[in-house]
Amino acid sequence: MNAARRHPLCYRDTAPKDFPNGAQLPKTLDKPVTLVIPTGKMPSSGSVSVVIGLADKPAVRDAVCTAQLNGSPATACADVEGPLGRYGAKTVRALRFDFPLSTAHDGSNTVILEPAGSAPQQIIWAELDFQP
Repeated sequence: MNAARRHPLCYRDTAPKDFPNGAQLPKTLDKPVTLVIPTGKMPSSGSVSVVIGLADKPAVRDAVCTAQLNGSPATACADVEGPLGRYGAKTVRALRFDFPLSTAHDGSNTVILEPAGSAPQQIIWAELDFQP
């Protein structure tokens, strides 16, 4: 249970006509964005991060945003080195927001992302990353 694991947002890529596919992404980050990520049972120790992938949009390299996990603000934010191919084929920049493990819940977790004065961006990837 305490092994490293990632929980990306997933959705049905095919669905019958007029049937919802459950897709939460892509989202334009021009106002607060809420995402719900299912995770199952929480590990007993370690750390948790929210990772978001951004599409190739104007000013993507300068984009700034804040994140909350279940109502708690991130303790740190950093760019992820080498995001190409790790966070979807079209992610050009990835941001990692760190949280104490105690902010994560069994079952589903709510992430709120808010832009911090930068040009609107497009979120195309989101995951919770647990490290032992």
